[in-house]
Amino acid sequence: MKRMKTDQAMSNLSQQQKEDVERIFSKAVQCTRNKDYSKAAALYSQAAAYGHPGAQNNLGNLFQNGNGVKKDLQKAFHLYLDSARHGSLAGMRNVAACYLDGIGTESDFDTAVAWLETAAEQKDRNACIMLVNAYDRWDHRDEEQKIIWHKKAAQYGDADSCFFLGDYYVKSGQQEDLSLAIDFYDCAARNGKAEMKLKVAKAFDIAENEQSLNLEKAKYWYSEVLSCDDDQLRLDAAMGLDDLMDHDGNVVRPALDIGKAYMTYRALAMKDNKKACSLAAYCNEIGKGTASNIDAAIMFYQKAGEADKADWCRRKKAGVLGDSVYEAQVDNIMPFVDRNVHTNSREYYRSMKRYDSDRDRFKMCEYDGRIYYQQQDSGNEIKYLCSSDMEGDDVEIISEVHFNGENVQVNITGIYLYTSESDSSDRRLRVQHFDFDGNLLAECCDEDENSSGDREIYFYDNNVYFVSRYSTYYSDKDIIKCMHVDIGAIEVLYEKAEFISGLCATGEKLIFFARYCSEERDEDGCSENDEGWMMMDLMQDSVECISNPYCSPENIVDKPEVYDDESPEYNEKCSYNRHIVSFDLNRGIFWTERRASGLEGKDSAHLESVKYWEPKSLWGNRDEVIPDMPVWKIVNESTNYGREYFDGVYYYCAKDCSNFESYDKYGNVYNWSDGNGGHGYCDNYNVIGDYLFLDLAAYNEEQYPLAVCKIDPIRKSWIKGSVPKEAIERFKGKNTPKK
Repeated sequence: MKRMKTDQAMSNLSQQQKEDVERIFSKAVQCTRNKDYSKAAALYSQAAAYGHPGAQNNLGNLFQNGNGVKKDLQKAFHLYLDSARHGSLAGMRNVAACYLDGIGTESDFDTAVAWLETAAEQKDRNACIMLVNAYDRWDHRDEEQKIIWHKKAAQYGDADSCFFLGDYYVKSGQQEDLSLAIDFYDCAARNGKAEMKLKVAKAFDIAENEQSLNLEKAKYWYSEVLSCDDDQLRLDAAMGLDDLMDHDGNVVRPALDIGKAYMTYRALAMKDNKKACSLAAYCNEIGKGTASNIDAAIMFYQKAGEADKADWCRRKKAGVLGDSVYEAQVDNIMPFVDRNVHTNSREYYRSMKRYDSDRDRFKMCEYDGRIYYQQQDSGNEIKYLCSSDMEGDDVEIISEVHFNGENVQVNITGIYLYTSESDSSDRRLRVQHFDFDGNLLAECCDEDENSSGDREIYFYDNNVYFVSRYSTYYSDKDIIKCMHVDIGAIEVLYEKAEFISGLCATGEKLIFFARYCSEERDEDGCSENDEGWMMMDLMQDSVECISNPYCSPENIVDKPEVYDDESPEYNEKCSYNRHIVSFDLNRGIFWTERRASGLEGKDSAHLESVKYWEPKSLWGNRDEVIPDMPVWKIVNESTNYGREYFDGVYYYCAKDCSNFESYDKYGNVYNWSDGNGGHGYCDNYNVIGDYLFLDLAAYNEEQYPLAVCKIDPIRKSWIKGSVPKEAIERFKGKNTPKK
């Protein structure tokens, strides 16, 4: 260990002089505490002139920071140096800091270390910590020296160094080092405050390690923390004494002292700590650490603001935990509906995920048991309109394609190719209509130059309903248009909303979600009163909101001040709480989503996230659940990644980019994954007939079975490479290609 030379401070002074200097120094310290830095500097200067090391150090601080004197780093350094030479440990640390960082002098790592080692030799643990940090610098990193000085600091009672060494020996992986780790952790707790005791308790517990280091010591230090003055630390310690659960609610480690834990929860709950209220309520509910008391559980859940759990306890006390609406209808059979030639499917439920658009869907469709799509021949780069069976075999070419639209739609009136927002540079809708022999029947394009993008495209017979973003100098808004393809006409149907999504149609009705903003509204812009699901009667040219009593287009646009149920314009037949999630236009019904209120789970702490889909009549009483259709139960619901789809037999959703799920009406969840998260874009899927199509073109050709939902999913890459040569030869053998 290096040592710098020091001398005896004020050795040339008499005892009386020393006492007088100490009094001056004490007055200066008091002035510093009172932030009277100018007076402090004057007094420190007097004491420093007699060689008082503390005064020299503190005066150096004032010069370094410019407090009460003009900032002077060089003078600060020389004062620190004088203080260090006179034996001040603080002066040694400060002069070392100057040498380390070049403050008032040139950087000199070795001299800095020498001063720190001189202080450390005098059992200064702060100097030891500075040495640890010095050897952690990028240009002087030395792990061995760091451990040496951590040990020195621990020897002098530094709790943080003790804890560091405990972690160090645990991570070494050597069995013989575990006893050292335990000793250092105990040392950290003995020398540290309540925060360190809690930290040590967790280190001993299974909470911080895959296996517990010493549960008895964890229990001891958790219990020690319970006597501190910090309520949050007491709560954390009590939770440490409680049983430890995993994310699924399974016990990982039994309680260490549930009695102490409960008494702490209860004491903190009386001080209105909401987390403690919740924990005390659960203990009373199931009789953990105290006798079971449902009334106390209800009281504490109410104080915690957890009304659903309080309601569950009331139901449990009354012996009524079921959901009568769901239980009465869950076993109903979904009535069969014949194929709808307009929507090309037997069951069609419009995905009501807002902001979903056609650009996210496959550019293929099914009609009468065959798939229709466009594909390019890699040999001559000619693009063909093709069809195949559901397996991707029996490929037939219908026509050559001289058109940049990649999307395909088919119904009883023929085959339609069209552009969408992602396919065209000008992003305006263009549609070509072919018959099933490949003859081009009609072509139509939206020529409106103010249109800046088409979304929400919906085909019904030879009419195409679409939403176009309309931009002007003053504002942007969405417009619903109808393209009558065969006669080449485009009609504007609706132009009052700022934003429109979720478009679907029948021959007489148009349904869409709309958001409005009036110029007369305040700076906050649109509110929840300004949006809702709208139904437009195409015969009567009238629009009705079916989901929001405040949201009448006329009120929003023409009379924005009308927003109360006393107004004659208020729609009393419409419930604001109605949450529409899906439409089945074939049956004339829609589905609302209702979340469970404490109905599921073995106890209130294990309540599952449950939502129910309830069928309502689109044309009749929209607030009454249809009695002959099942209410659906969807459990463990979280934010779905991408689209939802409901075909009347199963509910489908992409949980994330690589995991797919389905649900039956009883709430059973079926997961589909390869186990490695390697499926690719599970959110980009389509359900066609009895097949699930997934866009996994970037992955190998292996197919993965999807549990109970549909038979094996068909990957988008089932269209293998390019158009089969034999299909091209058959097509070329026919008449001149249709254009």
